[in-house]
Amino acid sequence: MPAVKSASDLYGLALEQFTAERNDLVKRLKVDGDKEAAARVGKLRKPTLPAWAVNQLVRTQPKQIKALFATGDAVARAQSKGQADKLREAAADQREHLAELMDRAEGLLDAEGRTLAAGVLERVSETLRAAAIDPECRAQVQDGCLTRELQFTGLSGFSAAAAATPKESRRAEEQPAQQRQKQIKTARDEERRARHDLQEAQKQLRQADRELASAQGARDQAVKNVESAEEALAQATEQREQLQRGGK
Repeated sequence: MPAVKSASDLYGLALEQFTAERNDLVKRLKVDGDKEAAARVGKLRKPTLPAWAVNQLVRTQPKQIKALFATGDAVARAQSKGQADKLREAAADQREHLAELMDRAEGLLDAEGRTLAAGVLERVSETLRAAAIDPECRAQVQDGCLTRELQFTGLSGFSAAAAATPKESRRAEEQPAQQRQKQIKTARDEERRARHDLQEAQKQLRQADRELASAQGARDQAVKNVESAEEALAQATEQREQLQRGGK
């Protein structure tokens, strides 16, 4: 792995590498004689798991992050101008881009190689929503060096946008990550049941094939028996007729 060249690079690393790489960077800065930079880097905090996940999204999904931020601006403009239709449209776009980013977040793995827990994903979603609508939160997120997740308060334009959307859309937007995990588990359970049913059906088909083969064999033998019996009957009939003709 290439040596970390700047403090910003630290926040793009795997979470378990942060501390060791930070300390190594401090040592190299001291060797270079930059004690002030070394002191600043030494004070850098290791990000929490949700903050780390947000940093990875900012660094790997820049177009989606930019699009999410643009929806926040659109929400604010529509609210300031009292444009209800545009407000609903912007809020819907925001939900769509947030959902796409959360799909990416579900593919991230923690230090133990496990997918992120539902609670972590929920805090990631909260942070992204806060950054979409709050300029101060956005400033903390957009460079990909966040150290702690941000709390979405529901203030500013997003709250009004949510209130202006239909009830069904609002419920979908507010659906907790835990519910999504339950839906994934249900889908997996259904998949397992379907796979089991398929295996049982295949087993029954194989059994039916065996029984059919056996029945076909019995039929073929019966056909041969009938043919043999018919031939024997024909011979017996011919013999009887010959005897009758000879007796006359």
